[in-house]
Amino acid sequence: MNLLQMSFAGAVMILAITIIRALAISLLPKKTFLALWGIAVARLLLPFSLPSMFSIYSLIGNQTSGIAATKVPQIDKVLPIDTSGQMAAMPVNVGNTASIISLWGAVWAAGTLVCAMVFATAYWKCRQEFQTSLPVKNDFIKSWLNAHQLKRPISIRQSSRFSAPLTYGVFRPVILMPTSTAWENTKALQYVLAHEYVHIRRFDSITKLVLIAALCVHWFNPLVWVMYILANRDIELSCDEAVVRLFGETTKAAYARVLISMEETWSGLNPLSSNFSKTAIEERITAIMKIKKSSVLSLALALALVVCVTTAFATSAATKNNNSISVPSIIHRDDATNKTSKSSLGVEDGYQSLLALKSADYLNQTVADFDKALLDWGNQHSEEHEDIIQNDIATYSFPAHLTTEEKNFLALTIRASNIENAILVKNSYGSPVIDPDLSFELARESQETDPPTWVSLMYGVSYHLDPQVVTVGERDTVLANAINDIQSFWYDTNLETLAEMSSDEVFSKLNAIADNNSTNAIQLSIVKNYYIFQASSMFD
Repeated sequence: MNLLQMSFAGAVMILAITIIRALAISLLPKKTFLALWGIAVARLLLPFSLPSMFSIYSLIGNQTSGIAATKVPQIDKVLPIDTSGQMAAMPVNVGNTASIISLWGAVWAAGTLVCAMVFATAYWKCRQEFQTSLPVKNDFIKSWLNAHQLKRPISIRQSSRFSAPLTYGVFRPVILMPTSTAWENTKALQYVLAHEYVHIRRFDSITKLVLIAALCVHWFNPLVWVMYILANRDIELSCDEAVVRLFGETTKAAYARVLISMEETWSGLNPLSSNFSKTAIEERITAIMKIKKSSVLSLALALALVVCVTTAFATSAATKNNNSISVPSIIHRDDATNKTSKSSLGVEDGYQSLLALKSADYLNQTVADFDKALLDWGNQHSEEHEDIIQNDIATYSFPAHLTTEEKNFLALTIRASNIENAILVKNSYGSPVIDPDLSFELARESQETDPPTWVSLMYGVSYHLDPQVVTVGERDTVLANAINDIQSFWYDTNLETLAEMSSDEVFSKLNAIADNNSTNAIQLSIVKNYYIFQASSMFD
């Protein structure tokens, strides 16, 4: 999955969680939403997903989660690929061409850097202020620290620069209290310290760091900002719930009063610390007063909700099983495309490395993923790319050791993906994105008539598809069927009848074949600019 796909899939999941949260925030344990936000973050940061027949993307008929946008792969070297259906080289040097960074990539990188610097600067400033704090030493604090020991040493300090308690640090966590704290009010202190202790025990500083990472990567996605705000609120709500369950439901009112009394005055961005009372104070107090004893039913509902949301929104569409697809061969006619005086230039090792792309499940791969794999191969084998793709495949000059199935894979699958990559490469230079096409030449001749009867045809089949959705098997099957139908028309029609047809009649016939083989996902057409039909009757 590319970044936009990940961001789109994450946004869909965030929207679903936000709606569920609005409806059920008071009905389910608060950890439920922390789990959901964690899965949403994973969806945003992991470039892959597990397919599921129960995915929302399966239900709406998509093959993959994400947006239907053309993916421009990361290019290490520009491959010399032709966009017109022939394999002529592009006017660039493969070995010396640097990586191409799209404008979008530059904007994204700049935004990510700025976002990261804003958070880093804010934390550095807070850290400087943290250093001015002083340790708290009284009998109650000593007793509390002795009773709440972890493998990580906890310290309690005080500062006049903060108006509400907070926690910072991972390996040596610090609970920072305002100097105005009423140290004699030990009951309120128990609530406050218990709240901060929950933050420390749950490693909430790391959780917030991961949220910031997701936000920096997907800074352009407004729903990720929504997730960042709501997830931070839910971290506080979950700690509130833990404190109430620790001291008993009868302490809800007292705990809420402590929360109100210590409501924080905004003191700037403090990204990695956990505050006792951050924002949305009314939401927290309302949630505290509605806390109820957990029941087996509520826990079961929470678990079921997490599983259902994860299955529906964190997975991709189940891949159609194309293992049974047998792509028709286009190499079976003694036509002009199979006749060549050239000898193959590609060596056996080069062919073997290229044929390694013909994996057991290559037909199930999306066109975009397979194109990227071919692009990577070309970047690593520039010389073999020139010999095999620009020479052998372009002229059908295949070495004898290849099977018909391997030749068909090269002539159709590799050729089509190579042309698609060429379009993406040229687009990265500013050329418009056009539909790819495969061009062919066909010829027939009979010496039995005087003068001899002959016909020749040059045509191109253009196709439009979504490379993120359509699989290689689907693309190749549609193209092969259309090419074979055109060849059948060409060879099965009586030669004299074919020679008497006009150019427009033949073009209409080819277009009808293209229309008949088009699907909802793949639309075919005959390229008018490439079309040339000639017959001996035209020169009588």
